[in-house]
Amino acid sequence: MIIVFIDGSGNGYYGYQMYDEEPTIYHASGKITFNQAEFEALVCLLKDLKPKSHILVFSDSKIVVNSYKQSWCLKNARLKQLRDQALHLAKKKEISIRIEWIPREQNLFGIYLDEYRTMDMNRTI
Repeated sequence: MIIVFIDGSGNGYYGYQMYDEEPTIYHASGKITFNQAEFEALVCLLKDLKPKSHILVFSDSKIVVNSYKQSWCLKNARLKQLRDQALHLAKKKEISIRIEWIPREQNLFGIYLDEYRTMDMNRTI
């Protein structure tokens, strides 16, 4: 089983980190919300995985975790679209996925993403 941490931020950065591997970071070209970035991270992960992978995903976003598990309803059309895209990718690629919530301070990729954003801000100033 592959252990993965996902995260996203409102300034457009999102991605994932497989345990003990280099992080994969994306940046949205337009405006994006925190919740959209969190879902984009999950979608990108599922796109990048090989078919029939077995993964355990950790996220500090309760909306991503609970709506992916379909225990929470989504009202926002864009978030529904992203959630449905993730569900479709997992099914199409036969990916076995377990997704769990963790506190922010335990999200390894979230910690990395915070540091990365700070470094990026310092470079562009």
